[in-house]
Amino acid sequence: MSIFTAAGPALSQPAEPQLFAVTATGPAAVPGREPPPFRGVAFAIGPDSLLTAQGAVGDPARFSPAVRFAKTSVPDRTIELFGNGGPAFPAGVAAADGPAAVLVRSPQEPPLARARLSACPPGQAGLRLRADGEIPVEPVLSGGVVTHYRVTRPDGWDGRGFLGAPLLDGEGRVAGMLADVADDRRHVAIAPMAALAHLVPQATPIDCDPRPATGIAALNRTTGALSARVGKTEGMLQETQQALNVVTSGLADVADIFAGPGEGQADIEPVLRLLRDTLQPAQPLAGRVSSISTILQRPTWTTKAKFSDSSLTLTLTFAYRMQLPGRPLSQTLHLCSRLLMPYQGQRESEQYFRSPAFYAAAARPGRCKEAFVNLPNPGGPSDWGEYRAELYLNDFEHEFREYVAGRNWIDPAHPWNRVIFVALVRPEAAGGPDPQGGAVIQRALIRLPEGGDGSGGARPVECRVFDSDQEVIDFLAEMQPPVSPSDLSTTGFDDLPRLKLDPANASDECVPSSAS
Repeated sequence: MSIFTAAGPALSQPAEPQLFAVTATGPAAVPGREPPPFRGVAFAIGPDSLLTAQGAVGDPARFSPAVRFAKTSVPDRTIELFGNGGPAFPAGVAAADGPAAVLVRSPQEPPLARARLSACPPGQAGLRLRADGEIPVEPVLSGGVVTHYRVTRPDGWDGRGFLGAPLLDGEGRVAGMLADVADDRRHVAIAPMAALAHLVPQATPIDCDPRPATGIAALNRTTGALSARVGKTEGMLQETQQALNVVTSGLADVADIFAGPGEGQADIEPVLRLLRDTLQPAQPLAGRVSSISTILQRPTWTTKAKFSDSSLTLTLTFAYRMQLPGRPLSQTLHLCSRLLMPYQGQRESEQYFRSPAFYAAAARPGRCKEAFVNLPNPGGPSDWGEYRAELYLNDFEHEFREYVAGRNWIDPAHPWNRVIFVALVRPEAAGGPDPQGGAVIQRALIRLPEGGDGSGGARPVECRVFDSDQEVIDFLAEMQPPVSPSDLSTTGFDDLPRLKLDPANASDECVPSSAS
């Protein structure tokens, strides 16, 4: 079905985002050969600017040049935009990069209703393209990475005339743009908004905005915050030096007393001389301050877990703070996960949750995904940082069902205990020799909820953090029920009312392993 009719374009036109059909025509670059009219969809990203696909307006090289310069030319190309029932109006290409192009029109009233944009991970639920109706799609993953999207209509969809159509997430935000379509009518390429954000006007807000802050106001805020931190650090160092001077002066006096005339002085005189010289207040404090700053720059972590009922997505946020600004922890961290499967055997040797190798294996490739990084000053010192990642409930349910299907002695209808182990891992340390978590920065047990109610809200989940893999092992071993040789239902971790990761579950902040 084409959006171009004899009377003009006929697009599905919701209040948000505001969509337009776009056409590009003009004489061909090769004399005597007319280029086909290019068609597509554009959506508003500013009062007079729109975003579309480059394929919707055509490669400038396909058109005859209107003006030639030494190395470039201006194509003889006419671009028109059509709204529902309204007259066409001209537009021009203001910028183009990769699969996208920014169109601008002459300023006029009323301003365009810009779309709600989101560079957040779109999840898997409720994704659809907005063009001649709503086209449901789902991501296709390879090694945990989205490579393209699949059209879920039974008869497919011919999207060749709709390049530039927005991808809407479960909350109705524009999370990407249709960049290309496959000949089989069932697969499409979508450019994520995170990769297009640099083309969006700075005044247009984007959820999970990846654009760096610009402008004098932002520079002033950054400079002011840095000055405050420098002043705070200088005050702390002055207080530290004063305290150390008092301590070293006192110790030097003690050394002088012991170094006075007395029996046995010849034996301790070299030691006292070294002590007196070392403790002189005039000695540089660089070494002492360095050790103190190392302590003050140890990160204190907070882990939060929320579950979205609309997208069936678990969002984990790992945030740290330091008392003294220091180097960022890492520019790249991975979130790794493993299921705690039922029926692990009656003997301790058969229960893999007791083996440190089970937790070390969580850091292997294929079980991890890169976390989104939020650092206030990636290139310099800061006193906090945040890492965020999303996990999908459907992936874990599928893995559990595959586990059950491969073991004919487990009832196919057996319920899942919904407990997973997650670890925040420094990738360069993954696979190291330390089986007790040398690669792991944070670890937690999480019980996933049974599914969403479609309300679109987010709620906390049961979550408990641990300082070491051995703490996880001890916690699960303590909660394991008595083993009965004749009753296989007591050999795993299913239906355990005592396995409470977070008894109150009143907050999205994970409780520590010591919580009762």
